[in-house]
Amino acid sequence: MAVDWPLHLVERIAADQWALFIGSGASASCRNDAGVSPPTWIKLLNRLTEVINDQEARQIAEQLIARRELLAAADHIRYVIDGEHNLNTYLTRIKQAVEGPPGDLFKPSSFYDELLGLEPRVVFTTNYDKLFETASSNGYASHKFDSLSLGGDLRRGDPVLVKLHGSTDSIQDVVLTRPDFARAVEKGRHVFHVLRSLTLTSTILFVGYSLEDPDIQLVMQGVGRDTLDPEAHSMLTAEPETPSRVPVLRSSYGVTMLTYPAGQHADAEAALHDLNQLVLGLRTPPD
Repeated sequence: MAVDWPLHLVERIAADQWALFIGSGASASCRNDAGVSPPTWIKLLNRLTEVINDQEARQIAEQLIARRELLAAADHIRYVIDGEHNLNTYLTRIKQAVEGPPGDLFKPSSFYDELLGLEPRVVFTTNYDKLFETASSNGYASHKFDSLSLGGDLRRGDPVLVKLHGSTDSIQDVVLTRPDFARAVEKGRHVFHVLRSLTLTSTILFVGYSLEDPDIQLVMQGVGRDTLDPEAHSMLTAEPETPSRVPVLRSSYGVTMLTYPAGQHADAEAALHDLNQLVLGLRTPPD
């Protein structure tokens, strides 16, 4: 089933009046030489649960994950591991999970080629990995959530990549729990002000997110809705289990869901390829 890309979205991308938001689903399309992919949110939490020594505390984490209470699970896991004085193992597990094992790191997939084909100049990501940097040959000025120079780069028209939840370059600062996010919002006032401004003046395309992903839920709650048009932004995502999520997301955050069949991730890349062709058609002057 092909995605029916809205004309207004295609026009905004062609006019460079948009921003790209990349989630973990994009990373999950990548592989290393062993054929392994970076984990989804749930798989990452499962790996971190293995670090917990206390069996009862581990079972609680597993139960929270099974009930899809992912943010509560992340909070619990971090709290328990911190209490067990095993934080270094926790951080190392996150780094290796999203980058790949030493000597066999993950490589960008053709999914990233489709994203770069859209020629985004403003890219936000909640991913910690460096797959976008590798795919773009480090062609973007990189900013973390505590950057104070993002606005200046945007005014100059420089291509920017904002790693809203941190990077494996400084693994101790990554955002995974509610206290982490509160810290990011506090230290990242400038970046979040810029993001709020963009939600009011630009069209945002979200790619690689599930509606269950806590990272995008926290971002949307942190940015706020204000007076957004219901058609302001779009999200390419798998069909949700509950159809009501579609109007809820649109009315709550001004985000229209453009869906493909659940589990058919190749359809997402095919949809991006179609979007590239539509945008190219508007950018290419007629003969």
